Order: sequence, then C-alpha cells, then structure tokens
Amino acid sequence: MILDFEDGISIDTSGPLRILSLHDGWYLVGEGLLMPADDLKHAEFLLREQTIFNQLYDRKKKELEDA
Repeated sequence: MILDFEDGISIDTSGPLRILSLHDGWYLVGEGLLMPADDLKHAEFLLREQTIFNQLYDRKKKELEDA
C-alpha cells in the first residue's frame, strides 16, 4: 500500500518492517504499518517491539490452528 501525502511524499508500507528517516522525522514502516517515532532510538524500540509482537501473534495463531 502506498500512502501519498500533501507535501508530495509517498511512502510504500508494504514489505518488511524497516526504519525510515524523512525531513519531518523518523518512522517505522512495513507490513502495512506507518508509525511515527520521536527519534532513531524510539524507531529502533518500535521495530523491536513490533517484531516481538508479530512473533507472539504468529505463535498463538499456530497454536489455535493446531488445536
């Protein structure tokens, strides 16, 4: 999915999670998400947290499918 903004910026939210630096700040982008971050450190934190969440979600989904 591509998000187009009034300032002319387009962001492709498809693909794996990644950190993006733009003129107006830092973002976590990917897997259909666009999450603003306060700074690079916060973006790295969001990346770690989202990765852990995804792993837990996938594990729980598999458990439910196997039940």
